[in-house]
Amino acid sequence: MRIVPRTLKGKVVAAILGLAALVTLAVALLLVFWTWLSYVLVAVLILYGTVIALLALGLMGYLVWQRRKLTALRLDWTDGEIQPQA
Repeated sequence: MRIVPRTLKGKVVAAILGLAALVTLAVALLLVFWTWLSYVLVAVLILYGTVIALLALGLMGYLVWQRRKLTALRLDWTDGEIQPQA
């Protein structure tokens, strides 16, 4: 089968074969370096969790710090009029 990359069919086939080659390479590397990559995966997950926790703490700190300014943004829509809440 000859791939002519100038045609749409050739571009699609080349993209599919390229992705298949990348997936095959990724699986082979995963199998060969599983022990080392498992430690890397654990480190990445710990780093990700730490970043998310720090961002959540920062958001909570910001909301507490700006609570008086942010109350002006809260609206009461229950009686049809826009009234700021205390």
